[in-house]
Amino acid sequence: MTGFLRRSVCRRMVSTWLLTAMTGLLLPASSSGQDSAKAPEAAPPTPVTRFPGLPVQEGDDPLSLFIPKDEETSDEKLKDEALAWFMTAQLHYSRGENSEGLAALKKTVEKDPSSLTPYRILVPALLDARDLDAARKYALQGAALKPEGIILVQGVALVLTRVRQVDEAIALLQEGLALVPREKELGRYLSLQRQLGALHKAVGKNQEASDYYKLVFDALQAPDSKLSPEQIKDLLGEPGALFDEFGNVFLQSAQPELALKAFDEASKYRPSRPGIHSYNLALLFRDTKKPEQALAELDKYFAAQLQIKGRDAYQLLKDLLTDLKRDGELLGRLEKMKEADTQNAALAYFLADQYVAAGRFDDALAAYRGAPGGARDPRALVGLVHIYRQKKDWPELFSALTRAFPVVDAQDEELTLRFQEEVDAIQKDKDAFDGLVAHARKLQSEDPPKLEFFPAYIMGKLCIDTDRSEDAIGFYRYAISMQNSPPAQLYVDIALHLIQTDKFKPAIEILTEAVQHPSLDDERPYFLDLQIAALEMDGQTDKALEVVTQAKQDYPRALPLISREAWIYYHSQQWEKAIAAYEALIQAGPSLNAKQEMLNTWRFSLSAIYVHLENFDKGESILEELLAKEPENTQANNDLGYLWADRGKNLPRAKIMIEKALAAEPENAAYLDSMGWVQYRLGQFSEAKESLLKAVKDPKRQDATIWDHLGDVYDKLGDKEEAIKAWIKALEIEFEKPKQEEKLVKSLLQKVPADRIPKKDSSDSK
Repeated sequence: MTGFLRRSVCRRMVSTWLLTAMTGLLLPASSSGQDSAKAPEAAPPTPVTRFPGLPVQEGDDPLSLFIPKDEETSDEKLKDEALAWFMTAQLHYSRGENSEGLAALKKTVEKDPSSLTPYRILVPALLDARDLDAARKYALQGAALKPEGIILVQGVALVLTRVRQVDEAIALLQEGLALVPREKELGRYLSLQRQLGALHKAVGKNQEASDYYKLVFDALQAPDSKLSPEQIKDLLGEPGALFDEFGNVFLQSAQPELALKAFDEASKYRPSRPGIHSYNLALLFRDTKKPEQALAELDKYFAAQLQIKGRDAYQLLKDLLTDLKRDGELLGRLEKMKEADTQNAALAYFLADQYVAAGRFDDALAAYRGAPGGARDPRALVGLVHIYRQKKDWPELFSALTRAFPVVDAQDEELTLRFQEEVDAIQKDKDAFDGLVAHARKLQSEDPPKLEFFPAYIMGKLCIDTDRSEDAIGFYRYAISMQNSPPAQLYVDIALHLIQTDKFKPAIEILTEAVQHPSLDDERPYFLDLQIAALEMDGQTDKALEVVTQAKQDYPRALPLISREAWIYYHSQQWEKAIAAYEALIQAGPSLNAKQEMLNTWRFSLSAIYVHLENFDKGESILEELLAKEPENTQANNDLGYLWADRGKNLPRAKIMIEKALAAEPENAAYLDSMGWVQYRLGQFSEAKESLLKAVKDPKRQDATIWDHLGDVYDKLGDKEEAIKAWIKALEIEFEKPKQEEKLVKSLLQKVPADRIPKKDSSDSK
């Protein structure tokens, strides 16, 4: 049962350091979630200089604040009260009291749920407060209220897309779509279809995107269209670009005839630029295995010296010549085009890249420097990174690499991918990485130091990514020392890395410094929480309890700190105290404004404790009660499924539940382990081996229980040597922990031959 503890409270951390490095150093804001507004008295409107606005599309102005001008009638008492709350919200926002303003807006909706006006303001305010769950909820309520409220759903979906929650945006729009009657609200219905098509295209689901786009395309082409001219105009936007996009999606979903219709439609809006239509036809002909015709059409595009398709046009040329087995023509064609079109930057950089691919580095350097944007352009910098790595010129590589990070635009997916490949290559090239570190240290040691802040930060991030902790600490401390008010993210990055790699003592030092830093008062609760966790994981339980007791007094509404004491008891295996603490938290949850997700986390922990104490029925009942309320809850399905599998009961149903969890998170190692274990219990040993091998593939996320399970599977398959190796690996992982799972270790020691039992690490370096 030891594995159940691990899977119920596993940390979920995603590495987004490349994006962070490119877009700035940010620490997520937090809010208490309190509705702290006091009951209002009717008051005259107060001018507001800024009210949160809802962006529906890029460049949109925020929705404006609506204030009724007509005097309400005496039989509209409820609306009167809602208006008072509405004006109170204005007053709070004008004073910068955003939490109180938000609470007042919620009261406005409560007092007049039939009006769309408060929703128009509340939803943007929730987005401004980063409460996406509540924004979704109220946006859907507004859309259900009146058809025009669907704009709120579309706006929230756009924000979800911007924060890379595209699947959530799609799900929200699909819910919104069900609220819009197609016949009565055809314009809005098709607008949602178009947005859904764009989002599916963004995540590479071209078949689904084409289904949405086809519906819009057919409606626009219908001779008896029920759309008004204004609705058609709104749907089209920039018609040529829209029909181009339709055509490309149709092409990628194996519908060439439909693609041709869309491309033909696009050409009608660009009669003076036939070259674009030729490019589209080239795509179509290549897709239909007609490379000669495709090349002829592409040459028409090049003859017009158009740049609108950028690098894609030259990549298409390269692909077509490869199809025709005429690769040797590429450089000559590109050089000839460049002579005739000297200001075409996309062409110049593509030519330089081809020189790099051919190993003609001197020609490539000259081409990058002579391009319209010069060697400072991100397209050049990515190429220079490759060249200088090949030339083993570490100072120039350092310069190109650190200059590339802030200018490579994440929106340029092709360039970002190439840059990431170069970064990966550097991290795998020991000589190159050692050279970069040595050069950075040399700059740092000069008098005065010549290592600047951002390059130091980048080197720290790269060292984290390659598990060079000592180097990472050095670069981060140097970067922090350069700032009077260092970004909180610097402390977050290095502290989380040290905790994740079980280097708790240096993590505690970093976090103690962050907690005491005068410029980080707003982030102090967050750093206190990390510091307390690190203390406990370092075995300093008494100190952790001492710090958390004071922290709860200092921040009585900070839920992570309030719940940390229970976790300390859990982690230190003080089970009775942990049970009492978690039960108290669950009981007090509503008064603490704890969200359902937080309450569920506490329930998962409580269930895991009962399971560890072999009170299986109690552990199961907690999960069953949760699933009765939330049958789709991913972790509850996994945890109960695993628990049943471990006990050998309800195995077919357990497998279905774990499959449901894996469908939501197919790469989750704990869920893969659960699947492997239920397959083992069902006698499906080959399938279990496959699942468990997937679960252990990440070298940074190793778990003793999973390796123990894998050993058991190998044993059943008759591969005793591989079984012993897996059990040894499990022991090695456990022996590295400050506190070990006694039951698991005892079981493993019985499986591994005495002469092959690994030695415990007796060092105290963590």
